Amino acid sequence: MTASWRTNITDLARALAPFARLLLLWLGVFQLCRLILIAATWPLRGDATPTLLLQALGVGLRFDLAVGAALTLPSRSGWVCGARIRFSSTASCSAYSRL
Repeated sequence: MTASWRTNITDLARALAPFARLLLLWLGVFQLCRLILIAATWPLRGDATPTLLLQALGVGLRFDLAVGAALTLPSRSGWVCGARIRFSSTASCSAYSRL
C-alpha cells in the first residue's frame, strides 16, 4: 500500500511540474514589469519610502499568483476536470485531455 501511495505522489509531482514552471514564468514576467514600472517612475515617487515600495511588491506578488494561476490552469486542460484524473505510472495532463 505504501508503494502505491508513493507512486501517486510521484505521478502528481510529475504532472504538476509543467504547471509550476509556467506559473513561475508568469510570476517572473509580472515582477519584471512591476520593477520596470517602478524604475521608470522613480523620480515621481514623492513621499513613498523604500519600505512602502517593498510592501507594494509583496502585495503585487500575491495578486500575481492569483492572475498567474488563472492564466495557467486553463492551458493545462487535463487539470480543469481535476477529480476525474486517475494516476498511473504514465500520468500526464495531455493523456487525460479527452476526459
